[in-house]
Amino acid sequence: MLHTAMSDGNDAVYAILVIYFFVIICCSFLSYWINTSTSTIRIGSFALVGDRVNSLTKSYLGAGTGLGFLVFFFTMCSSLFSGYTVSGIPAEAYGRGFVAIRWILAGVPIYGAFLLLTPRLHALGKSRGYLSIIEFIFDRYAVSSTPVVAHALRLISLVCLQLPVFTYLITQFTGIGGEIPVYTRGEVSGLAALLTAAIILCFLSVLGGLRGVAYTDVVQGFALVIGSLVFFCVQHVNLGGMGRVAEVTRSDAFLQADAAKYAAFNNVPREEGGWSMAALSSFVLKVTIAATMFPHLVQRLFVAKNTTVIRVGFSAMNITFFFIQFASMISGWVAAAYFVDTPPPNPLFAGG
Repeated sequence: MLHTAMSDGNDAVYAILVIYFFVIICCSFLSYWINTSTSTIRIGSFALVGDRVNSLTKSYLGAGTGLGFLVFFFTMCSSLFSGYTVSGIPAEAYGRGFVAIRWILAGVPIYGAFLLLTPRLHALGKSRGYLSIIEFIFDRYAVSSTPVVAHALRLISLVCLQLPVFTYLITQFTGIGGEIPVYTRGEVSGLAALLTAAIILCFLSVLGGLRGVAYTDVVQGFALVIGSLVFFCVQHVNLGGMGRVAEVTRSDAFLQADAAKYAAFNNVPREEGGWSMAALSSFVLKVTIAATMFPHLVQRLFVAKNTTVIRVGFSAMNITFFFIQFASMISGWVAAAYFVDTPPPNPLFAGG
């Protein structure tokens, strides 16, 4: 029955993928027009306004005059809650139980860190035209030290920032390569999915610049929000919700099937086994540092249209950790109650 259902659902999977890629291509061409045009197209009460500025670099890498609230909010959300939220957190919740709640706890210091960094970086970015954190570092030492030091720090910063970028990209592409073969029942290999995604994303970045990436983030953000809402309803109405999770994970059958998983769901925090306040604090600190080091996130602080966009955007984002990530955790917990004998997924995502 499961095989038949998945086979019948393949057409829907391919249709969704085709529509998604089509939307990305449309975002690419729309962003290209906005980046290179100063005219206005009116369709009834709707107006599409070009946003080309004097600097072509700023038009492509700085989104012209900047991103408005809706785009800023969704591009920040999608950049934070992407591959790991969809694939990694459910896997961790499935294999490690209620310990996965640590991701919500990590959200508070992340926003605290951005609260300290954002006002100053945004003000400096607008006044001095920064498009990346590397420009900020160079400018900071170009006046107070010799040019050699400033240029050396810029190069060192460029090299160092490749680590968080590489880590972020590996996470995203691992999610793509692992999920697509599952959805298509192996008809599309992980390598084919990776290559297709890489080609489309390169096309989007070259043609649409930062604006194109941000517009696709809006599409992904809506998908995340709607998907979370739908699953909140489905897991409660059709799958028994957290009540079933509590019933199953406390049962003797669950203990006999997987003693380690039983301990993960019933002994949190564990008195033995390495999970402690020190481990939690270390995790929260590492996640906070990693999030604030992602250059693509910091770049969005520079390209927000104004301070109002940032204030309203970050205020709205405060609920996302308690909504989007929580839905991902519940999916893992509900899966643990239904697939008792199935081992945890790929440790690359499930590990902590």
